[in-house]
Amino acid sequence: MFFLLRFARLFVPLHHKKTKQTINNTMAKKEKEKKLNAKQKAYAKKQEEGGKKVVAWIIGVFVAMAVFYVAYLAITA
Repeated sequence: MFFLLRFARLFVPLHHKKTKQTINNTMAKKEKEKKLNAKQKAYAKKQEEGGKKVVAWIIGVFVAMAVFYVAYLAITA
């Protein structure tokens, strides 16, 4: 897409400032979106790692509760 914008710029009359500004703004928006997408991916990765920790803790607590329950049953039987 970036190449097409560059290529289209060749056919735009240089004396027409509005069109030139529009093309520059479009290119700037695309670059900004790339940066934003990188930030979103980093945030998603961080959230995923945090979610894995929470799931691991929940499973660990369930296993510990099961062990205590089995020990309780063994003592009271």
